[in-house]
Amino acid sequence: MARKAYVGIPVVLLAMTVAVAASAEPLRIAKVGDRMGSLVTGLTKIDGGPLGWCAAGAPVVSYVDYVVPGRTPDDTNASFQALTIGDRLVAMIAYDEQDLSSPVAIYADIDGHGLVTNVWLIPNAPQLCAIVQKLHYQP
Repeated sequence: MARKAYVGIPVVLLAMTVAVAASAEPLRIAKVGDRMGSLVTGLTKIDGGPLGWCAAGAPVVSYVDYVVPGRTPDDTNASFQALTIGDRLVAMIAYDEQDLSSPVAIYADIDGHGLVTNVWLIPNAPQLCAIVQKLHYQP
């Protein structure tokens, strides 16, 4: 009888591991050259509104939340927050799916072609205005 318990524990742990892995949200990542929009495919877009500007006379930076369907559509449930100038997506902040209050990475489109040109992990990421100042186009 005790031998069956030892055999049963690994089987139960394996089943729990498979169940947890199957229910986990996939980590959405991109590399330089990928389409910026590929990060938010299937997520619900919620306009957030203007944040402000980086310098007097500079264009206004706004933000958009992207939320997994089924979650409450607000800032605290956003998997991504996109920073926009006009209708151009400038950068996207990716959040940890297990802790949506923790930003993980920033993806930027410096050239304005809708492609990822830069990727920074949060500890190495520049400030928003530094990213905006590096844009190679006028939005």
